[in-house]
Amino acid sequence: MFPQRSKYVFYLSTRSKSLYGIHESNNAYNLVVHEFQVREALPVTVFTSREALITASWIHSTVSDFLVRDDVYNKRFFDAFYLQGPEGLAMAGDADSLLKSFGTSQVFWALSQHNTTLPDGPYFATSSGLHRAWRLYEDHTNSFVLPTIPSANDANVYEALPASGSDLYGAMQIAVPSRLFYQPTPEQPLAGYRIGVKDQYDMKGIITTFGSRSYAATYPLSNMTSGVIQHLLDKGAIVVGKTKLSVFANAWFSIAEWPDYSLPFSYLSPGASSAGSGVSLAAYDWLDITIGEDTGGSMRFPAAQNGVYGIRSTKNSTNDTATAFGPFDVASHFARDVDSFNTFGAVLYGQSGYRNYILYAREYWANINPNYTAPCEEYVQNPEAFLGVNHFKEDYFAKFGRYPYTTLNAASDPSFTPQNATLGEIGHTLQSEYQTFYPRYFPSAKEETCSAAIVVFPFNGDGGNPWYRDSNISYTVAGSAPALPGYISWNYLSVMNESPEMAVPVGTVKYQSRVSLMEEEFPATVEIQGADGCDFMLMNLVRAVAYERGLKKGVQTGSRMH
Repeated sequence: MFPQRSKYVFYLSTRSKSLYGIHESNNAYNLVVHEFQVREALPVTVFTSREALITASWIHSTVSDFLVRDDVYNKRFFDAFYLQGPEGLAMAGDADSLLKSFGTSQVFWALSQHNTTLPDGPYFATSSGLHRAWRLYEDHTNSFVLPTIPSANDANVYEALPASGSDLYGAMQIAVPSRLFYQPTPEQPLAGYRIGVKDQYDMKGIITTFGSRSYAATYPLSNMTSGVIQHLLDKGAIVVGKTKLSVFANAWFSIAEWPDYSLPFSYLSPGASSAGSGVSLAAYDWLDITIGEDTGGSMRFPAAQNGVYGIRSTKNSTNDTATAFGPFDVASHFARDVDSFNTFGAVLYGQSGYRNYILYAREYWANINPNYTAPCEEYVQNPEAFLGVNHFKEDYFAKFGRYPYTTLNAASDPSFTPQNATLGEIGHTLQSEYQTFYPRYFPSAKEETCSAAIVVFPFNGDGGNPWYRDSNISYTVAGSAPALPGYISWNYLSVMNESPEMAVPVGTVKYQSRVSLMEEEFPATVEIQGADGCDFMLMNLVRAVAYERGLKKGVQTGSRMH
């Protein structure tokens, strides 16, 4: 049933099959035992009062708070109220007058002998009982493969929601629950988080397409949920839909390379295979977190292209990741602000300290559009100041025109940071040699601070230039600045070393759009890399720097980051 109310459309969740005993009040609120008798779904606000006397000021304060905190709740739920509270619950005369001014038609009182307390929030009343309200949003960027809702009988089993949109683009509807229903706890810190999941992960009761119609047609509904997704469900997250990916999670960037399911909409390329997760989070306020996966940039490119936070996790830091390329695939997540990013990260990874070394590859930065590197350079000054990094080598070079003599272990000495690790120093890298080479110049694990250093570099699909969705892409470097012959791209450092890498939106770059013929902006992103196992250290560092240095702590949805 989809009753239309103003600009809101709601899905009637029948999961609880409520059948609560109800008292209906009529006239002077005389209590009469009564089951719900309604001809159509009646919007109802559920309240819980700690005091025995309900006053007008309390009702006004509570509904005002609901309207601010929740996008599902609106004034149509003033039609009726269901009141819960201590023994002897009553309503003051001014509260009666206030509800009449709201246009409230009915007030229901919870039976005292029923010890079940409903979560506060918006519901629909039918003859069968109370049902939680879900708001439907149109997926106008076409980022989702399908919307999902928990099944009526088991919150760990999901089903597809057959709800199509009404716009000209054939957008489907994504159902989201009220935020008022959930309160985070130590056991469920993610309670009520609305998440989208890359359609590379299995979810029990839902088809997995892997970006391929043929794959979807070959296999039945999944009979189990991927371990990383189940872990998030256990911690309280709500999966509202499965997001699009390129065929078998290959890193395809343009329209022609998404033959089965269309590329999520953006005039610029939305990034690699986790594009659905990146675009949806950048576009929709009603979505909190999205889950992706990274092989050679599948998360990092969408994070950079869409101006959101993302992290390629340490290999095996999360279990049971759906794989396309076996040993290189890792789980990842996207967020719009440092706080929710860290809250989610704390559930997935451990905690650790900081280290005051920054590795800075100037040869790589020199190949990037200076308009792109400018906000990146400005951002890097903040973690340098936060960590207390000094620039002895840079200052020495400026004065004497040469670098000072250092030992082979200079990368471990704070007086010689940031270490100037160049592409030449990491040349001729083969995977068999890589694990031996990498620790000489790049982060290694430290017990006290987790990572001995961090690596910082700009990240963009086309050398710091706008990257259109219909562009021909060169795959020689997987979308970063041209690498020298025989050298590995920066894009693969964390892949080969199995270490975490975080995408941090740091600003915007202005450009003249060939689509709108106007000046537009696209995001500038810095990548920060740490030692394996230091996933949460990177997230915590970025959050601490934002608060300590007074930086922006998040981005907004839409065509502008801020």
